[in-house]
This record gives sequence, structure tokens and C-alpha cells, in this order.
Amino acid sequence: MLLSAGLVLASGAPFAVAGQDASPKNATSGGFHYPSTSAEQFLDLILTLEGGTRNAELGWYVEGSPWRNVRKDAHYARLITPGLREAVSREEARLVKENCGGKYVEGDNCSFDANPITCAQDYSEEGYLFRAEKSGRDEVVLSLRWPGISQIIGTYRLVRAGGVWKLDGIRCDPTMSFNMP
Repeated sequence: MLLSAGLVLASGAPFAVAGQDASPKNATSGGFHYPSTSAEQFLDLILTLEGGTRNAELGWYVEGSPWRNVRKDAHYARLITPGLREAVSREEARLVKENCGGKYVEGDNCSFDANPITCAQDYSEEGYLFRAEKSGRDEVVLSLRWPGISQIIGTYRLVRAGGVWKLDGIRCDPTMSFNMP
């Protein structure tokens, strides 16, 4: 699935988000819009995968969770920079130590209250809206919100390495920040 989505992105074909109408009414405001640039489409793909059928697998990878599928680590490493993974996993370890004495306890929430990738406990069924806060050839900072919600859910920094985008920083407004100034 990731490969086919990547081919659509590389082809330059119009990109549609699950649940998004061709011409959404009042969905965009304040400079927010459905994904159109390659960086926005990349981030949208990550958020859609993380909130969909493969729920939390990328989040478990960046957290360093013991129940993650380690066979997928090499694949996820292509999407996330080492700096972001280190920042999230360091906070994960701190929370587990603080909340559960350093060991995961079945049935207890020892870690984050929200997914550190999506900045939420849920996902948007109507897609995601983006606004570029900083745009350069090899670095982009994007703010994210959901259609129908005016507040910014998260801010993301993406860097281009080897011709492909990677997620490098996340600030979940206002509660969590990973590898962001």
C-alpha cells in the first residue's frame, strides 16, 4: 500500500484523501488546505497510515515500544529521522519510569496520552488540512488541523534527505514537543 501511494505521489497525479469531497465546502480557512505539495502529501500519508488499519505501528517504532514489529523497523526508519526517534523514545522511557516504575504494566497507560505521531487519540475521517509555516527546498514546517476544527493540532518539520521527505520534528499543540525548537 505504501508503495502504491508513493507512486501516486511521484506521478504528480491529483491526490485525494479518504473521506474528502472533490470540492469541500468551508473546509479550508486561514491558509489551511488539503495536501497539495509533496511534503504535505507525504505527511498526510503518514498520518493516514498511522490512524488507519495499521494504527500506531509507526508510533510504536518511534517510541521504541517492546511490542512493535521489529521486522518493520528498517521500513519505518526511511520515514523518520534518527533525531526524532531518539527524542520520542527518550520521552517514552521517561514516562514509563515515572508512571509505571520503568516497566510496562498490562492494562495501565504508562506512556503518552495521545499518539505522538498524530497528536491525537483518534484520527480525522475527513482528512487533514495543512498550512506551510516555513517552506524551503530541503526543509518544511507544516501546521495541521482537522476540517471543522479551528485549532492547530500539531506542527511538523520535514526534511528532504536523498531526494525524499522524512519526518524530523513534531510539536503537538500545546502538550508535547519532539525534536522541535
